[in-house]
Amino acid sequence: MVTMDGTSDLKSFAGHVLLKPLMWGYAGAAFYLIADWALLSWLPALLMRRHGFEAAAAGNVCGLVTTASGVLSPVIGVRMSDFLRRRFGAQGRFLAPAIALSFCLPGSLLLLSANFSIVIAGALVLSIAIFAGACSFSTALQDLLPIRILPSV
Repeated sequence: MVTMDGTSDLKSFAGHVLLKPLMWGYAGAAFYLIADWALLSWLPALLMRRHGFEAAAAGNVCGLVTTASGVLSPVIGVRMSDFLRRRFGAQGRFLAPAIALSFCLPGSLLLLSANFSIVIAGALVLSIAIFAGACSFSTALQDLLPIRILPSV
């Protein structure tokens, strides 16, 4: 269907959605979840196939990495987001997820090592980077949402 100004509804809708930073943020959050799921499902297989772990031992190591990441990531992500907000204003909060995710590549490269300790360090760096990025994105939501949507205090 064509509107009064000559554009189609679909083109108008697509342009409207693509210009919304919140939509890009939610797309990024979906990729965080996919990356975290991939790491958690792939790490035990890597430990069993490449390093000769039993299934229970690989699960224990993966559980320790996940627990450490779950404790450290929110603290790192939120503190980094708050620091960047104080330093650069509201735009600083949007840098925090990008900075956190910049540690994903080094963490992924460490997973390729033949040394077990380096692989675990890589898994921890990767897991913290993914989850800290997600936590810092959630703090940026308060700067993205219009004031009328935010809860009153």
